[in-house]
Amino acid sequence: MRRTNRTEIAILQKRIRGEVDVRGETVTYTLCEFDGRSEKQREENARRQALDGDLNVYLPGHGQPPGAARNLLETIVSLSRSKVLWVAQHRRCDWGRH
Repeated sequence: MRRTNRTEIAILQKRIRGEVDVRGETVTYTLCEFDGRSEKQREENARRQALDGDLNVYLPGHGQPPGAARNLLETIVSLSRSKVLWVAQHRRCDWGRH
């Protein structure tokens, strides 16, 4: 995601792929983590084993193209106390790619 004047850049830190069984149907998903914390905030969170605020989770609507919510994701990360956002997508995750 791009740099804003509100916060440091939100970095796509991790992509985890998996699957879950829903009433006999296998649904694949990708969980993407965006982290806009400073190094100091990361260290303090690790020491306390807690974020500074709530973990933000975004579930995109069915058929929503990955780039459609880029500004929303950046805003969630920059305005939240935790600066951490998880995006759970039911298919391949392309969030954060330009």
